[in-house]
Amino acid sequence: MKQILTAMAIIAIACTGCITLPTPQSQLRLPTHFMEHQFDGREWKVGYQNGNQRDLISEFVLPGESVQNWTELLTAHVHFSDKDLTTLLTVMRDQLSAGSKDFKFSILEDKPTSVAFEWSHKGSGQWPAQRECKRIMRGTDGLYTLSYAVKESSFSQVHYDKWKENIMKMQLGLMQRQ
Repeated sequence: MKQILTAMAIIAIACTGCITLPTPQSQLRLPTHFMEHQFDGREWKVGYQNGNQRDLISEFVLPGESVQNWTELLTAHVHFSDKDLTTLLTVMRDQLSAGSKDFKFSILEDKPTSVAFEWSHKGSGQWPAQRECKRIMRGTDGLYTLSYAVKESSFSQVHYDKWKENIMKMQLGLMQRQ
């Protein structure tokens, strides 16, 4: 399986000028770390990316899909913040459960520098039935998040389990500055 270093795809692309981001590159804050993880062997493409002084985000979709119309969605996010992970976990659970049918939430890891959880619901007034696995790690400059979401209509236990494994193995590496 091909290993990738997600120094946020947004960073690599923004720094090399391969695409035009909605935010001018001079206003991007570069992270101290990169996310090291595996993809699942299938082809993924960048569906959306953006960044500013507070956040960097890259969303990946399968070929033929978009971030507006996806069956599976991989999101890498850096939030330059010193928020407490336990508080953040509680807030996220409360926001996700609001208005959801048959909401389920399970903590996979709860450490001072890393939390991981999965959630699912059978739909809400805003979103179709889906499930997600997410890990948030504290870096020296903020929170690094990797998440995999899948709509229930496209759910594959094999793909979900692989992504859950990949997310739980995610590590932070230090960016080399020149």
